[in-house]
Amino acid sequence: MQVVFSRRHQVMLVVGLLLFTWGGLFTEAGALLLNFVTIIFFFRLAIIIHESGHLFFAKLMGGVPLRMELGTGYDVFIQKFFNIPIVLKSKFDRGLAYYIFKDPSKSKQIIATSGGFFFNFLMAGMAYYIFGLSFNPPYNPAFDFIFTNSVSALFTFFPGEYNKRKTDGLRIFHILSNKEKLNYQADETIKFFRAINFHEQKNYQKALVLYKELFSSENYGNSSRLHGSDCYFKTGNTTMSFKNLQDLQNLIKPEKKILHLYLYNHLAWHYLLSGQTDKAHAYAGMSHQIDDTNVYASAIYGISLIETGKYLQGIKLLNKNINLSYYHSDIFIQVLYLMYASSRLKPRLQKNKYEKYIQKHRPKFTAYYEERIYNRIIPKIQTLS
Repeated sequence: MQVVFSRRHQVMLVVGLLLFTWGGLFTEAGALLLNFVTIIFFFRLAIIIHESGHLFFAKLMGGVPLRMELGTGYDVFIQKFFNIPIVLKSKFDRGLAYYIFKDPSKSKQIIATSGGFFFNFLMAGMAYYIFGLSFNPPYNPAFDFIFTNSVSALFTFFPGEYNKRKTDGLRIFHILSNKEKLNYQADETIKFFRAINFHEQKNYQKALVLYKELFSSENYGNSSRLHGSDCYFKTGNTTMSFKNLQDLQNLIKPEKKILHLYLYNHLAWHYLLSGQTDKAHAYAGMSHQIDDTNVYASAIYGISLIETGKYLQGIKLLNKNINLSYYHSDIFIQVLYLMYASSRLKPRLQKNKYEKYIQKHRPKFTAYYEERIYNRIIPKIQTLS
């Protein structure tokens, strides 16, 4: 719930309602707060509408809808809707719709790509037809809905790039000018996304079977090796995991920055667990240097800072990286290290919010490395009490 509507926004909503109903001079202030919160909520709803448009028109044109991702960061919630995995992530700031055509064409790709802003325009038009467009009263949710969907549609309609991602308009331009690749291997793509679904369900053995079938794939070979290495790692087969990572160091091209980020990230975890702190810190730093906003890169780098005695730096980085309102295995490990670093600096703070989080989520271990790190860090904390 907090990812969609944070506690801060919930407080603003309550305050806005109180001011708005108080009346008099407080009405305008309440309306301002209510409009702000409503626009935030409707912008996120507009993202869902937009991505649904892509998948709807892909299906309509004979394509295979594969997945919808809402936001960036850690996976918070995964639910299938019409057999399509919907993944809510920890920072709800954007969306992605994945689909594939077994017999692609320019017209099919253009229609599916246009589906997002078409749905936003459609929703805005329907709301305008039903409610009209009025600036009065001062709090008007219908106007906020029309505004957010119209902005979302216009923003994605015009050609451009945002955070290194093409808008729909730019993708359409590239499809028309033959700059957008159409000849994807549909069967490989479907298999890769099936493997990801098993991976997210923590069915690592089934995921591995599919990843291994893709190791020699031109399109998905390196990504499958990375994901496969993670499956081996989480089931305790660190030898095979490390072997795949060593192979990838020679296979990933220098320009594939995101693959290098996750390669260095995985290597850092391996060296951390084997007690080679300096190597872990070096690889964590390389991962973080590629993208210091990536939550996975920030996690291992913050942990490596704490391991090397830079407690304040590690605490600062990890605290920016976590949200204690939900469980994720990486967050659990970060909280362990935050508790340890806090105990090193101020032993009296050992029994704090970190300890409550650990006690609450301790039974949720599903990967061997969680237990291993837990058994490594807790005794260190106990010696400081």
